[in-house]
Amino acid sequence: MTTAISFSGLTKRYGARTAIEDATFSVQFGEVTGFFGPRGAGKTTCLRILAGLMAPDCGTTTVLGRPFAGLPSRARQVGVAFDDGGAHPGHTGRQHLLLAAAEAAVPVRRVDEVLAITDTEDVAERKVGSCSPGIRRRLGLATALLGDPRVLVLDGPADGLDPLDIRRLRALLSRLADSGRAVVVSSRDLAEVEQTADRVIVLHHRVLFTGSVEVLRRRSCPAGGALRVRTSDDARMAAELASSAGDVRSEAAHGVLVQGAGAETILTTAAAIGVEVYELAEPVASLEEEFCRLLNETVPGGAR
Repeated sequence: MTTAISFSGLTKRYGARTAIEDATFSVQFGEVTGFFGPRGAGKTTCLRILAGLMAPDCGTTTVLGRPFAGLPSRARQVGVAFDDGGAHPGHTGRQHLLLAAAEAAVPVRRVDEVLAITDTEDVAERKVGSCSPGIRRRLGLATALLGDPRVLVLDGPADGLDPLDIRRLRALLSRLADSGRAVVVSSRDLAEVEQTADRVIVLHHRVLFTGSVEVLRRRSCPAGGALRVRTSDDARMAAELASSAGDVRSEAAHGVLVQGAGAETILTTAAAIGVEVYELAEPVASLEEEFCRLLNETVPGGAR
């Protein structure tokens, strides 16, 4: 199957400042891909180059194996949303979508469909300029969905949304990916990406990591089947395990990290000394923790 999106050696500079350098990665169908990094990391620059809104200094981008400009029936192939989808503030949401549908040669009935999909039916007759940033983001998503595209590229789609709308957005993106589409979501909200994305691309002017969310979260976990245990008396538990488990390390509020002893040994030891076990699991970091580690390891000066 054709790769949904491909970046190869992409570089863009603004004078002496490098926005993105030698970015190479791909996006596959059937997944929500989280594209994130700190403010100014080059995320929007990459997506604008992909959408043909600016030219790179070197490197290439393709969608469905072609440059964006060379796609036939473009709106039916790829939907791209930056902010409100380019809506005129004096137009109502419906007027904007009708104009966009006409330009893309999309049937008029699709306007009502995308209003329903993005839950913007109740604001369709309001002028765009009077809408909140969150509503304008949803209108941008509706615009991107007009052609029922195979590839969806969204720059900060959750910005300005309230928690209920974020939950709806998350469910919608998952459904789109489950139907075989490729969905790219650019965001600075790591917690949101962690809940939404199947695969992540971490960017800070260059690509720092590509892979699944689970692989990123486990990237710095100790090898060899380490387990973290939290008990009613971590100090006593650590002392007891140290004599038999080999590598035991107390981690303050995070409990005891044990390497060299399985779950059965840990539970048997706890029962023998009368200690209650509150948690026993593999040590998995949050996406935020691993992201900060990546920056500290690969970027001079770390995460600032």
